[in-house]
Amino acid sequence: MRDRLPVSPYRWGLLVVAFGQLGATLNALLAPRSFYEDFPFGRGWVEAYPSYNDHLIYDYGAYTLGALAALVLAAVWLDRRVVQLACASWLVGSTIHFVNHVLTVERYGTGDAIGNLGGLALFVVIPAALLVRSRNEPSAEDPGSARARAAA
Repeated sequence: MRDRLPVSPYRWGLLVVAFGQLGATLNALLAPRSFYEDFPFGRGWVEAYPSYNDHLIYDYGAYTLGALAALVLAAVWLDRRVVQLACASWLVGSTIHFVNHVLTVERYGTGDAIGNLGGLALFVVIPAALLVRSRNEPSAEDPGSARARAAA
């Protein structure tokens, strides 16, 4: 029997993080100058960190797209170790990103600082909670197991 986690909260938590990040990732990949000047929604949060570098913005988009693929695959497969690996690897980057913004939050006005840190905190809290919870979560029934087929 596979060590599979239940759909809720794992699939939904992983997908919230993945799709919450997807807009910024695609913006960075498809329109790096716009990402730098306007992200999010014309607020210019990235522009507060001079200076513009097309290559670095594009790299950010490329690497976060790879991380998002891992989160989505973990959400689809729900294998305990895959979910834990996706959460742990996402946490490495998102925690460093969050701490960097905490240390440089004076660049923003109050409303932007709250929005910036609040959004980034969710990208730390959700995968951290899933990672901790997954350690003791009982395995979900594998629909392909002999026991599940016999019950059908």
